[in-house]
Amino acid sequence: MKSELGLLVVILNLLVLNNAFAFDPTKQPVNIIIPFPPGGGVDKVFRPLEKYAQSRGITFTTIYKPGAEGTIGMNELTEMPKDGYNLAIATAGVVAAFEIAKPNKTVLTITGINDTIGAFVVNSKSKIKTIEGLCQSIQKGEDIKFGYGAPGQRIMLNQLLDICKSNKEQILVPYKGGVAAVNDLLGGQIDMVRVPLSLVVGHINVGNLRLLAVTRTKIEGLSVPTVESKLSRWKEIDGYAVLAPQNTNDDAIKFWSEFLKDYLKDAQVQKQFTEDMMVPLPFGADNFNRIVQSNKIKLLELKN
Repeated sequence: MKSELGLLVVILNLLVLNNAFAFDPTKQPVNIIIPFPPGGGVDKVFRPLEKYAQSRGITFTTIYKPGAEGTIGMNELTEMPKDGYNLAIATAGVVAAFEIAKPNKTVLTITGINDTIGAFVVNSKSKIKTIEGLCQSIQKGEDIKFGYGAPGQRIMLNQLLDICKSNKEQILVPYKGGVAAVNDLLGGQIDMVRVPLSLVVGHINVGNLRLLAVTRTKIEGLSVPTVESKLSRWKEIDGYAVLAPQNTNDDAIKFWSEFLKDYLKDAQVQKQFTEDMMVPLPFGADNFNRIVQSNKIKLLELKN
């Protein structure tokens, strides 16, 4: 009996010791780097996750680090402590651009979470009425100024120019995030953008912008085609992930991986995705990293 009691005490002591060193993000706030200004596509992806975390006693502190197509934020992440209390949300295009710009640095993908439904939009005063009409204008060599706010958006615009066989060099104007690009589209400084639909749906509904096509899926109430239904060679190769500094504590990575798996299974989260015009990505770091490599190839092709 005494030996059994002694064994029980040892087991309890081991459990207490393990729990003392277990990762617990309810004990202190978790920093989340957003590599673009507030209100953009990454910020909108972050908000459902923030709400879900709050319901589980986890507080996120948002750190906005815009600039250099997201690479400033990614560089900031690599310099932060590797304790699991420092994370980021970014697109595959941003991670690819960072790996190209900083080949000696890298970030750790915890998992891909979702993508936004993209929108090809023009000013409501534009003579371009459809995605096919846009393609015809490109083929004719008409002057069109394209705006983009992230590396993935630049890749998508170049894919459009390639499919439509542009016979002249078009003007692609970079912005610090999709919101700034949309503002210039509304003001007439540029002619077309490809941004998350959630950023422009309000402007579309009141008639300030015209929606030409959407990516990934059709949207109820919007009578526009998907891009791939009109441009057969079209491929979507972007998405969002939760990231950490390389070599972050293993217990923390295990915790966040399970946390995010539960997050994506949550019925309320799935409902919120639909309302925010988002779609889940296949779960797992490997899946997202494959998308990053596809983006990297495309960005390197553009550099060359």
